[in-house]
Amino acid sequence: MILADAVFETTRTEGVGDIALQGAVTGYNAFASAFADGDLVSYVIEQRTVNDEGAVTGIMREAGIGKLTLGAANTLARKHVTSSSNGNLAVAFPAGEKDVFCSPVAAAPVWGLAPPEARNTAKALNVTHGGMLLLLNAAGGALRQALPPLRDVFPGWRVTITKTDNSANAITIDPDGVEQVDGARTRVLRRQGDLAELVAGAAQWHIRNKIEADPSGHVGDIIYSAANSREGWLIAAGLTIGLTAGQRQGAQYQDLFNLLWGAGAAFAVSGGRGASAAADWAGNKSIATPDLRGRAVAGRDNLNGAARNLVTAAAADTMGGVTGTETVTLAETHLPNISGGFQIRRIEDADIITDLRAPFSTVRGDGSFTWARATNSQFRQRVNFNFGGGRAHNNMSPTMFLNAFIKY
Repeated sequence: MILADAVFETTRTEGVGDIALQGAVTGYNAFASAFADGDLVSYVIEQRTVNDEGAVTGIMREAGIGKLTLGAANTLARKHVTSSSNGNLAVAFPAGEKDVFCSPVAAAPVWGLAPPEARNTAKALNVTHGGMLLLLNAAGGALRQALPPLRDVFPGWRVTITKTDNSANAITIDPDGVEQVDGARTRVLRRQGDLAELVAGAAQWHIRNKIEADPSGHVGDIIYSAANSREGWLIAAGLTIGLTAGQRQGAQYQDLFNLLWGAGAAFAVSGGRGASAAADWAGNKSIATPDLRGRAVAGRDNLNGAARNLVTAAAADTMGGVTGTETVTLAETHLPNISGGFQIRRIEDADIITDLRAPFSTVRGDGSFTWARATNSQFRQRVNFNFGGGRAHNNMSPTMFLNAFIKY
């Protein structure tokens, strides 16, 4: 909300509609010269009644927060009435001229001083609730807390929402229409003590502070445990998640959905990735989560942006990439080069006539050697030796297997 000095105009607006501004009173400034289009400003509008002698016999007055629209006809939309001569409701002004001026209104919440409020139902928030700490109890059922439209508040306006109960019911923070919170359609508070401070921006809401009551991790963290389940964690078995699609459904999975959507193509989206994570979530698509069944986990080879090449497989540079097998069968190219010799003797009449020694070639995949050199052609021949079973060998290091979970 913005203030300015010496802003004073007149109007002939009747009823409770938008105030049509008719120009500055002599010696004062017009709203259009002090504020920009779309600004939220504090206003007071007054109409006096006088008797035949010119004495004031009554005043109709309304103070509040209005949104200024500049154009061929400048108007001030009455967004929130803070006080009035009509029981603090909008005044239906009769015909006649009225004064409209900018003045601080007696609504401390506008300045970020709204008192805390505890509720077990959602609250209809407006500009006067700026700075409020909203304590929501969802024990009676899941709650959906709407945020005011950005057009009805000002940049920097904020509200803090926390979940006070220990039930499994979630509190969904829901911006107006297609507005978003840091790129996401909604935000969810799941556990007792979860808190989010939301600040209005020019085009979307932002989370300035967020406290998760479960200190054991953040969305996307992976842990191993002997437990079969953990609150706030999903078993890392490749399950698909979505709002109303997938093997696990519900608003509580949106943060994990958004994170995996942005992590890369290793986490497939049903029907393919759309324009954004928010669009796919709202479109009821599902996304695959990490499948750690029987898998060990290692840091990406290119964590600092440049590959270290301790693992050269392309999967090692990809978030969610997988490589490796339990067993390996060696091919011929995996065998070491072998050099050596053997001796052939020709025996006649118990006398050694020839004694040749010759090197042989590298062993082949079929287990054979070739005698490649001889000093006498009658001994040039191929000598075969077959060995080995051709079976795969175990490729695993000593391993313990536990349950794996990913935080949502």
